[in-house]
Amino acid sequence: YIGSPKRMDFTVVGDRVNTAKRFCDMAGPGKVVVGHHTWSAIKERAEGMPMGQLTLKGKQQTVLAYEVHSLFKEKEHA
Repeated sequence: YIGSPKRMDFTVVGDRVNTAKRFCDMAGPGKVVVGHHTWSAIKERAEGMPMGQLTLKGKQQTVLAYEVHSLFKEKEHA
């Protein structure tokens, strides 16, 4: 880590940040691409399609990715 320890609480670093950056780069304008863990968390209230196993810069293993098309509103509990 390079920078002030005072700012570390507000800084994101690491592999997940790099992976998110790669997804953003491949998504294109107005598109959202997420990895398998995120898709698993949202798939019950999202519409999208798998993009398959992708090779991302800086990653040794391929990553399963999904393009998210839309999210549904959660149903209100009675």
